[in-house]
Amino acid sequence: MDVSTNPLISVIIPTFNRGQFLRRAILSAVNQTYSNLEILVISDGSTDDTAMIVGSVKDKRIKYYHNERNRGLVATRNIGVRKSLGEFVTFLDDDDEWAPNKIFRQFEVFKNIDTAVGLVFTNGYSEYENVMLPISQGVFMLELALC
Repeated sequence: MDVSTNPLISVIIPTFNRGQFLRRAILSAVNQTYSNLEILVISDGSTDDTAMIVGSVKDKRIKYYHNERNRGLVATRNIGVRKSLGEFVTFLDDDDEWAPNKIFRQFEVFKNIDTAVGLVFTNGYSEYENVMLPISQGVFMLELALC
């Protein structure tokens, strides 16, 4: 695959009145070992302290957008995609947290694969009673036919 060695990757975080979780999600994006990121937080008409929480994380890679009215998750993600400048896009839910090397590891798989790959995703964990339980195992790749 012919990709830049250090392309800009856009992290899109849609949110709606979930300030109590948002800071942790943003920090997990900011603290990635792969650093050529733009982090787009899109508030879907939030009326809580979302703007203040985003503003409290001082990082020049963060961009904040606010929908004047609630448009729903899909529309809000699509707004993020349209505003993104990255060669690659990744989504982070406002109540999730990434391991520090998540983007680095995913991009390494993507750039070293020798077929046409359209999507790379990783296993995840769910916290239940303070125990991290795997949702799926391994790193999976979906090969898409070129049209």
